Amino acid sequence: MKYKLFLILLLIPAFAGMTYAQEATPPSVFDEGVDTTIKPEDIGDDVRQWAQNTALKLKEVLKQTKRLSYPERRRTLIQTVQSAVEEARDTKELLLMRFTLNRALKLETLFQNQPDSLALNYILLPAMKQAITLYENADLPYLEANKGKPEGEIGPPPSAALAKANIGYLLTASTMNKTHLGQFEILKLSIAWMANDLLRSPEAKRNPANARIILNLQVLEESLKNITPSEITYTLLNMIRSTLLESAQHIVSETNARIAPALAPAPIPNPPPPPPVKETSSSSNQLSILANNLGSRKWEARRDTVRLIGKIQSQKATTLLINTIGDSDQDVRNATMDELAKRTLANDDLSTIKPFLSHHAWEIRHNAVRLLRKINTPESTSLVIPRLDDSDSDIRALAKSILNTRIKQ
Repeated sequence: MKYKLFLILLLIPAFAGMTYAQEATPPSVFDEGVDTTIKPEDIGDDVRQWAQNTALKLKEVLKQTKRLSYPERRRTLIQTVQSAVEEARDTKELLLMRFTLNRALKLETLFQNQPDSLALNYILLPAMKQAITLYENADLPYLEANKGKPEGEIGPPPSAALAKANIGYLLTASTMNKTHLGQFEILKLSIAWMANDLLRSPEAKRNPANARIILNLQVLEESLKNITPSEITYTLLNMIRSTLLESAQHIVSETNARIAPALAPAPIPNPPPPPPVKETSSSSNQLSILANNLGSRKWEARRDTVRLIGKIQSQKATTLLINTIGDSDQDVRNATMDELAKRTLANDDLSTIKPFLSHHAWEIRHNAVRLLRKINTPESTSLVIPRLDDSDSDIRALAKSILNTRIKQ
């Protein structure tokens, strides 16, 4: 799904009136808007009652679903959030808890056909808990402070503070998604949401630091709009993450606004290490040339090179293959694992495998654990044991299976 931002630059102090908007789409109850005029009825008793009832429903469903299976709990939480948003379909979207719930629904759709535990632990549960906190600590005080005020004197909630607090949640969501395209789409949404949150706050968007952030986000979005799926790389994704994190750190929030983050920022993952070019003697000249070819920008060339290296039975060839399990392309990684499956690995290979056990991409960690299974030694087992606590359920299951065959009663 493409998300396009339009930045309307009005050259008046603080860029007042600037707005981002997505491509024209049919009106949706889940779409956000950036409104500049708030009327007394927009924050009247109906809105107040919706917020109170929604907070109570969220608290109750979080308790009631604790013992459900992951798929059942995911479905129930989604239905609860959707129901809450639909109940507010006829009211202007102002409250921060409602933005949080809307965004959770959008993010969850990018985790389709991915483990339910990811959508629950990194999208739905943090968002619902934060929505409750936002109602109590931000939305309710906002409604009370503006009760009875005439039109023109009612300002929006502290959305810039929300943008600053939520960067950890968004970056973690992008990191935990299991596809490059999914990560990319989440990061593009994050750009739009951060910009809109700053523009939504008259106080925040008048700050020069925030105005620069808005302009930087517009430039970033423009640079990404023509990116194709084949061009999405670890380097690109990490560049976007770093830009968003740095932007959030420089956001100047509204005066006296305090919003707790939904999740602490996840570390920016490192790209897979490039395969080393080994110094070889003249008798190993072919392997040296092949090692250089593993740096090709064409995935087909890297895949074919892996298959050729597989024909060379030497420790240097094995080391090159192990380093290639971190390739950015899945077909190259699959070819590498096929070639390594034909080889005998030993303790000497553990130092090459070990860095991939902490890689941010679950597929690469999974490949590394598969290689540890081929080395049945105490040193290898000591590297498998920590994977019982891996964030990915498939890796935890694989580690358990390996250890069940090695650790006897």
